[in-house]
Amino acid sequence: MTRDSATEREKKARNDAATLWYIRIELADDPVGADQMEAFESWKAEHPDNAKEFELVKDAQRPFDNLLFRFLVKDRLKASLAAKSDPKD
Repeated sequence: MTRDSATEREKKARNDAATLWYIRIELADDPVGADQMEAFESWKAEHPDNAKEFELVKDAQRPFDNLLFRFLVKDRLKASLAAKSDPKD
């Protein structure tokens, strides 16, 4: 295993986590609770790049920041989660 591949995996994992936090905080139907915000702040404090990555994800979504887009994303996300939770026959 090369150092580069480990670094790339860390970057991907950090971006994935930042994206999930963005979805939870910015696209949630319900407000994020205090326990979730505490977990988010803890995640940002774990590594200096975590907060930076969250801001990059947030900035990347800015062009799509409109009500119609949010509605479509939420609707698609709900459908995807519902499909994953349905038991397979």
